[in-house]
Amino acid sequence: MLQLVASFRGVASGPNANPDNTGYERLYVSPGIEVTASDHLSSFGDLKIPVLTHVRGYQLVAPTLSTITGSYSLS
Repeated sequence: MLQLVASFRGVASGPNANPDNTGYERLYVSPGIEVTASDHLSSFGDLKIPVLTHVRGYQLVAPTLSTITGSYSLS
């Protein structure tokens, strides 16, 4: 499975906000795999690799993101 994942976060607002150091635009390519172990049990995992990252100001940014999800169906 292959996905493109885009996200946008606007600048923070409010009395304690720091608008110069908040907000971003990101685009990831995300290869993933889904495994079905039985009729009731499956799992999914993916790795998001940045293609484009633009943050405002000084922010910590993870070099990659990963997800692992497990599911169990009662029916």
